[in-house]
Amino acid sequence: MWRHHLKLNFVVFIWSFTAILGQWITLPRFELVFLRTFFAGIILLVIWKGLEGRDGRCRRWPRRFWRLYFNGAIVGFHWVLFFAAAKMNASVLLAGLATTTLWTALLEPLLTSARWKRSEIALGAIITVALLQISRAEADHLVPLLLGVASAIAAAIFAILNGQWARGEDAIGVTILEMAGASSACFISLLVLSAFDGNLPQFALTPMDWVWMAILVIFCTAYAYVAYVKLLEYLSVFTINLAANFEPVYGMILAAVLLGEADDLSLGFYLGSGMILICVLVHTWMMKRDARQRS
Repeated sequence: MWRHHLKLNFVVFIWSFTAILGQWITLPRFELVFLRTFFAGIILLVIWKGLEGRDGRCRRWPRRFWRLYFNGAIVGFHWVLFFAAAKMNASVLLAGLATTTLWTALLEPLLTSARWKRSEIALGAIITVALLQISRAEADHLVPLLLGVASAIAAAIFAILNGQWARGEDAIGVTILEMAGASSACFISLLVLSAFDGNLPQFALTPMDWVWMAILVIFCTAYAYVAYVKLLEYLSVFTINLAANFEPVYGMILAAVLLGEADDLSLGFYLGSGMILICVLVHTWMMKRDARQRS
């Protein structure tokens, strides 16, 4: 069991690099997400077909084919918002993204049979105050903050639906469908945008862009998402969400070290971010307490 926990934390740490790579890759957001999901889907499809018959299993598409494809479009929307904010300021993005767990708690009763919890609504109110604090202190960074919050909402919806639809399915098959849904949504968006503004999509990559894109596609997407779906078979959604809470923490540290954003942000930003992270930790503690009471 410890191997699964170690793998989970490794996946979360890999995900925390995504915002950094989003700043380093020079492509616009829609083109970036399209190439990321398209290449990841192709790589996984080749692996999936290559494994067919070798392990004595017949590879079949997941039963919830179109639902998972639709959920891929949602995660594609999440990534577009994510990279749009990351290209402005990764640390401010991650402050907004840190609300994902609490958005999950607030939205889950609307999408499943889960019940509302007053404590989680109270934490949501505190986080709203924290976001207002950040927006007042960082008026110049209001757009990446709002994009980060919108990205967190999309990520929460994706996680809730994935917990309902992906469990028990082939991990690689699920990820291929979701990458296909994400890339299709981005491609259609590119066509619509091109029709409106008359500009063709920009897919020119520099040599270093190819390096960062390869890391993003292979490690942060193909490997990380297959590992995440496989871990649903061994660990509870509670345990996975518990570890995922620390992605923004890792990301903020990496942004300060690798992007040098720490000196560009005010005390108000750190106070608001601290409030959000404290709420995340309190929510983590409440989840642990509730799990002990049920056992």
